[in-house]
Amino acid sequence: MLAVKDGCTAAANTVASGRQIPSEGGEFFGLAKAELRFPGFSVFDFGAFFEVGNLWLAMPTDLTRVRTVVGSGVRYVTPIGPLAFDLGVNLNPDRIINEPIVVAHFNIGVF
Repeated sequence: MLAVKDGCTAAANTVASGRQIPSEGGEFFGLAKAELRFPGFSVFDFGAFFEVGNLWLAMPTDLTRVRTVVGSGVRYVTPIGPLAFDLGVNLNPDRIINEPIVVAHFNIGVF
């Protein structure tokens, strides 16, 4: 990382300004999720979900280091495929990199 004139790295300045540092990626990804769907009204359904997973730079030696999210959303089935709008709550956000607590997600296709 490059140092800047005030002594902080570019990454530290990004975090200090309230922005997130993008993930650098990884070689191993694990994810498990469960969803309950409930009938709504008309063509809308509702869903509640729980997800657990992580992204590791290399093969993990400690599989207990996972991230957890819970949330809910609305589902709508169209002639061209399903649409979903979800709100997820990060149960343990990483404050060092300014992870948000709540994230919205829109999906078209299989959900």
